[in-house]
Amino acid sequence: MDNATSTTNICDEEASTRRRTSPGSKFVALVSRNKRHLALALAAILVVAVVAASVLVTVQNTQAQRLRRSMNESVDPCEDFYEFACQRWDADQGGPIWQSTADTIKREFGASRDNLLQGRYAEPNKAESYLINFVEHCQNDKPRSTSEGMDPVLVELKSMGGYPLFEPEWTWGTYCWMQAEARLAHMGYNQALLQARFDVDPKRHGRRILVLGLQPLMFTRAVLDKEDTVTGIRTFLRNVALSYRKLHNGTKQYANEQQDVESQITEMFNFSRALLEIKWLKYLRKLTSPALQEASLPEFNDTDSVMVLNLEALRALAKFLGNCRQNTHHVRAMANYIGYKFLINSVFFSPQPEIRETYYNYTMQQGVQFNRTAKCRELVETLRLVSYHHYFRTNQHKFDQQRALAVHMLDEVKVQFNEILKAAAWIDSSTRTLLIRKDKAPKTNGPFLERLVYHRVQKYNQQVKELFLDRNPEIWQDINAETVNAAYHIRDVNVKVYAGMLLEPFSYLDVPIYVNYGTLGFVAGHEIIHAFDDRGITIDEFGVDFEKDQWSNATRQEFNRRMQSLIDFYAKTFQVNGSHTRNENLADTSAARFSFKSYRHEQGPTKARVLPGFEKYTNDQLYFLSFASIWCNNNKYDPNSIYSNNHASTAPVAKGGRKANKAYANKDGKYNTEGCREHVSVDKKGFTVTSR
Repeated sequence: MDNATSTTNICDEEASTRRRTSPGSKFVALVSRNKRHLALALAAILVVAVVAASVLVTVQNTQAQRLRRSMNESVDPCEDFYEFACQRWDADQGGPIWQSTADTIKREFGASRDNLLQGRYAEPNKAESYLINFVEHCQNDKPRSTSEGMDPVLVELKSMGGYPLFEPEWTWGTYCWMQAEARLAHMGYNQALLQARFDVDPKRHGRRILVLGLQPLMFTRAVLDKEDTVTGIRTFLRNVALSYRKLHNGTKQYANEQQDVESQITEMFNFSRALLEIKWLKYLRKLTSPALQEASLPEFNDTDSVMVLNLEALRALAKFLGNCRQNTHHVRAMANYIGYKFLINSVFFSPQPEIRETYYNYTMQQGVQFNRTAKCRELVETLRLVSYHHYFRTNQHKFDQQRALAVHMLDEVKVQFNEILKAAAWIDSSTRTLLIRKDKAPKTNGPFLERLVYHRVQKYNQQVKELFLDRNPEIWQDINAETVNAAYHIRDVNVKVYAGMLLEPFSYLDVPIYVNYGTLGFVAGHEIIHAFDDRGITIDEFGVDFEKDQWSNATRQEFNRRMQSLIDFYAKTFQVNGSHTRNENLADTSAARFSFKSYRHEQGPTKARVLPGFEKYTNDQLYFLSFASIWCNNNKYDPNSIYSNNHASTAPVAKGGRKANKAYANKDGKYNTEGCREHVSVDKKGFTVTSR
């Protein structure tokens, strides 16, 4: 900007002395005629520059202040690098540095969800409209009937084949337990008898496999042995059944109605004797046919694969259940048992006050006071992907630049890792080819929103289709939109960086590149390395298990020896179970190296500006300070994480990235691993990166 201003001044001075016929006269004349406009334009440019500079300074100051608040420069980094980087955070703060980011995005997500559910968002899409309608209906103390004036509880029970407890004229001849179980699945409920889910097929690229197992019993031995509990369930079912029968019967009278209800409840509790085998193909077709027909896909057949869990238990259940429409006294008990799964989770949606009151009394007897608002909140949580989709859909602009930055750094880390693979003399050529193919496979730039499957029924139908169609990337139910994390999926060969990682202090715009490579670049690079740990290397670039070890014996032995050196280093240096945490430690130490090399490569020979107040530190040192700062945690030796987690505690992570390469470079003094050519050494003047 200074140069531009200077050039303009020179032009103005020359305009007063040069003749009109000079080569620049036309430009000078234009400037002379438009001095006022030019002055205004220059002023505007100057204002923009000042604002941009102030924003830049503010961002850099924010990062500098965060580092300063954590550091204790009186600690010798040679003795304890973690204390040097984090001691003041440990002393002053109430939790890990990640917590503030997690709290921020949780607040934002909560506000977004509340705005959606309270109707403050003008243009909800179909799934969001469904959720809004569901919440309004759920929270209504006087639930609505269907548009036809029907009780929604009875409507759904009828779709399952009816419910004998409520219908004195119910007949077993048209009932099919398979259809009832499939209907539960299609409504998004857990089934009553069998557990059918769709997992990633480890043997077929881009496909799912149907996994079949048993559901936990609704009435376990522990439940049936408690007389008070059984009495409570009996009373609840009897009262609800008699209320519904009264509505169903109208003026018609049935003899011994209460006795019939009691008898059926007893049958349901005694549902335990064996009959014929299940026609499994018929059952699996009922589970999958609606979604497959919608997609014009062929029906499930006896050549398609199924993964079976608890095979002997399933065989016993098969003998017990029998086929559809078999003339057996078990059919009615079966119908009541399966229907109970739906009833106990949905009866409070009934528009009948006396039926809702019966349910409320039952929960009170079980020691739980029914809270409709809390129950609805619980049900909304099962549909949380709708809210997540809305949050990202309405805030996508907020993450666009950070996401592009994350993708760029992931690509750079992969480039550096690829260079190491090519140069590693201990890896034979065929193994190197496999690893390079795998390195090129992780996808980091897929659609940002399309990965959110936002309705559990839609998800079920989609996963059925993926038995035969290409599978979408996985959605992990245990990681939600508020998570501050990144993750690697072994079957997708895919790195996922979650929204929290795109916010400060993990991602900054307008800071020197060593800051982001030390934070987000390290964390995302860590996940890439999981493609090459001792689990990842058993899976190819398509996410399919190798049928046998593809590595040569020499390469495998050398890999194992190097892994053992890492195990020994962590066990001796940090007193953690080095074997249990080996893959995480490998990812930590490797990511520290590759993200460092990536920053060095991108920055080139020109030094970046230093953060305000850190003029005595080099760019390399500030990379490691940024890296260490995200692990500041006042509970760094948390015993719970030691016993329950396969990650090392936070202090070993911060220290390990600095020490590990040096440690196993010197293993037995005989060899230098690829992770050891660059390591961090420390002298009394500070810590520096040197090459071996």
